[in-house]
Amino acid sequence: MWNNVVGHKNQIDALQKTIASGKLPNAWLFAGPRGIGKRKVAQGLAAALCCESKNAPCMTCDACMKVSKSIHPDVVAVERETQQLKIEQVRELTQRMQFHSLESKHKVAIIDDADTMTPSAANAILKLLEEPPESTHFVLVTAAAHRLLPTIRSRCHRISFSPLGDEEVVSYLQTKENWNASDATHAARLAQGSIGVAMELNSEFIDGVLGRFEAVSSGASAADIISVSEAWAGDSEHTGATLDLLAGWFRDRLRSSVLENQGGCSEEILLGQLDSIARARDIADTTANKQLMFEQLLFNICGK
Repeated sequence: MWNNVVGHKNQIDALQKTIASGKLPNAWLFAGPRGIGKRKVAQGLAAALCCESKNAPCMTCDACMKVSKSIHPDVVAVERETQQLKIEQVRELTQRMQFHSLESKHKVAIIDDADTMTPSAANAILKLLEEPPESTHFVLVTAAAHRLLPTIRSRCHRISFSPLGDEEVVSYLQTKENWNASDATHAARLAQGSIGVAMELNSEFIDGVLGRFEAVSSGASAADIISVSEAWAGDSEHTGATLDLLAGWFRDRLRSSVLENQGGCSEEILLGQLDSIARARDIADTTANKQLMFEQLLFNICGK
């Protein structure tokens, strides 16, 4: 499974050395931007801990195959069903982790989007990490580690993941997804090292978002901004991608400004606009009103 991961060689090497040492932490925290492969590395870790071969993960034994198909009885994946991970999901996880492993020496729980836990769910996870059942290991995957309770972070061995290089993203899109070179290059540049984000940035989506934004940023009325905000809020599946695309647009402008040695006010303005988008991105996965979020953002970055 790790053979199919794009990048992150240092992180995988570190995990392999930890496994070989036999000194396994009860909990890992995989932190880094979304869409760069953290979850896939976590699945590889689960396979390695359950693998029946000395060269783990071999991805040919029965255990590895079950992990890859998400049917291994000793590997539990927790994913948010709504905008948050709820206490009921953590209670179910706690119950499952109390049982002895059925086929492997270890039981592994992968908690995706760990930063979206409700307060009660976070406290339940904390209790689980404070008194972990024997031979159990937890992998908390997050793109916003700062949102986790400090007490949760302190009980995890942190592995930090960095964005991929543009060339790695382009290569993946062309070889695995059959994108043409132009679209792959454009999406990779805007995605800032995230294959997950790039996958959402097909040419039709890019043209739609940027076309609307450029229209409202060049002298549109308040009513136009509200209309665009309503449309973007209605496409809730792509809220994050829309914000990522806007951030990429401004980063391109900032990069050009730096290269052209313009400096001064223009760079300060661009940095301020990027900061506004970052703040919106922080609340995009919460229960915040998405239309109001987009309205405030557009009024801010368009100078209305």
